[in-house]
Amino acid sequence: MDIDFRCTECGDCCRGFRLPLSIEEALSWLHDGNPVEVLCEAIPWVDEPPLTNFVATFKRERSFSGMSGALPIRVIVTLAAPLGSGCPNLSTDNQCKIYERRPRTCRTYPAEASRLIELVPQSRRCPPEAWQPGGQPLMRQGTYVGSKLIALVQDKLTQSVNDAPLLSSLRQALGVHRTALSNEVALGQYGAKCARRLESGLTHCPIWPFARLSGCTKGLTADTF
Repeated sequence: MDIDFRCTECGDCCRGFRLPLSIEEALSWLHDGNPVEVLCEAIPWVDEPPLTNFVATFKRERSFSGMSGALPIRVIVTLAAPLGSGCPNLSTDNQCKIYERRPRTCRTYPAEASRLIELVPQSRRCPPEAWQPGGQPLMRQGTYVGSKLIALVQDKLTQSVNDAPLLSSLRQALGVHRTALSNEVALGQYGAKCARRLESGLTHCPIWPFARLSGCTKGLTADTF
């Protein structure tokens, strides 16, 4: 599959969804005074799939084990910036005010970093004219074009694996013991109380500077782990 792309600067990719962040990016986002959400989802993991199962391996590397009653699960924790009606860094003329330090998801867009999701132009937020032939080559024969983009995608994949153990520690530090089943995430507000709690006795946690900042939320759903 060959795909060309040319940004129309419509700004739709900066509105109306949750922007995934690495731990480093979440710290920067919070330091700028913007909220970050902590999303938790559980995957039933009754039997350990073989290493040849690519989908299972992808999820295993980005999760940690737990139990929901007698049910073995894997839990994926995602840090995300709620963009709502518009990213706080989006100017009135649809330019990025932190372009040089924007998150990896923004840097790789419209490429899809997850190997579990196929890039389908119609499913992206960009208008049809952004995908017309003759734009910048984005994909050729199913492979992304350009060493810089390929390196960014790989870096994003690697970072999500490296962050997984620290996100498990963050979940514990925040006292999150409930999660939704995969694709059913609910949220509740959780801010200054968390900061005071961490400052009073959990500074040994490797991610405590993130959790001590106000403005974060935690998942509140049905299944304990």
